Amino acid sequence: MRVSLTLLICLICISAHATPLPYRLYSYDIPPFSMVNDGEFKGIAVNIVRTLFSRTQIAHQFDSAPLARGLMMTETEERTCVFPVQRAQDIEAKFTWISPILVTRSGLFMNRAESRKLLALGDARRYTVGALRGSGDAEYLKKFGFNVTETNSQEGSLRMLLSRRFEMLATDSLSARYMMQQSSGAGSMLVEVLTYRTSLGSIACNANMPSADVDRLQKTLGQMIRDGTLKKLTSAPF
Repeated sequence: MRVSLTLLICLICISAHATPLPYRLYSYDIPPFSMVNDGEFKGIAVNIVRTLFSRTQIAHQFDSAPLARGLMMTETEERTCVFPVQRAQDIEAKFTWISPILVTRSGLFMNRAESRKLLALGDARRYTVGALRGSGDAEYLKKFGFNVTETNSQEGSLRMLLSRRFEMLATDSLSARYMMQQSSGAGSMLVEVLTYRTSLGSIACNANMPSADVDRLQKTLGQMIRDGTLKKLTSAPF
């Protein structure tokens, strides 16, 4: 009986070791890339990441958290990732990266009635700029001495811009176009005054992510780029 009990315990331990916990994939509200409606995750980036992990047959589950908190938890908790994240020098070494899932263009947007023509990024330094908290845009502009007001959501950013809490909004062009389409009158008041950088939208994972999983995901992502899957998913209508 004692031998049988010992054997059973060993089998349970082996089984637990052979079936690792699913990856927890944090995302946040940034339409049209990631949205949560009635507990269902949708959006361009969600569809890309879901397809990627399904093709590699790596167990995963989606979870929602603001970007700054998702980055913090991914940095400290194993088997976690957060997406989409703009790769930047100040966070590059903190994470393992699966990249690129998106190529985005960041722009500065103003209320159409108050817009100004800008020739270079330095021309915008005299304005207060809003940006999503923890985003690559926020960190990039702060590094260059901009007065940045950080927000918790794109919807909040639009409201604060139109209520003159800040004078400019820094975001990627696709997100801005989505806001314009979805917000009818309010969104139509946005106008892009400067495109100032192109960045890679990526999956940031815990630095201790097993190299075998990294290799499988990166190899599969490369296949998705070559066979047109990524382009198809990125071009899907809102």
